[in-house]
Amino acid sequence: MAMEIMAAGASESDLVLDHLRVGALAVHLEPFAIVLAEQGFSRGTMRYAVRLASHLGRWLGRRGSGAEGLTEQEVDRFLRARWKRHRRHRSDRSSLKHLLVSLRCRGVAPQPRPPVPADWIDRALTAFAAYLSGERVLAEATVANYGSLVE
Repeated sequence: MAMEIMAAGASESDLVLDHLRVGALAVHLEPFAIVLAEQGFSRGTMRYAVRLASHLGRWLGRRGSGAEGLTEQEVDRFLRARWKRHRRHRSDRSSLKHLLVSLRCRGVAPQPRPPVPADWIDRALTAFAAYLSGERVLAEATVANYGSLVE
């Protein structure tokens, strides 16, 4: 079955992606494509992101890993290995970040662990950052900027 969400409005030969359903992430590709479509990504961007996720899944499978242990560090290792053989694409990292968020939202991949503060200053900065992002609902970049001012 082709990924209908990606094929909507396109010819069948254009976006048939069944051959990508291999590897450790095979069952997660269609839900990922649906998330991208709901967020308004173009078909070309969706096709590239799903293909990259499929390559990540094959890479994880060769390493004996799966989506259950996928972290930012694993994504970085994959990208470094990929970039040794393939040209960097401007959306490689962001595409896989969307995949990781999608997997985490569905409870498949582990949530990131917050760093453990080393001393009282780090604990105060961490609490301040949590306040800014939680109570004030500020963007990550703004929280980081405020944090560097406080330091």
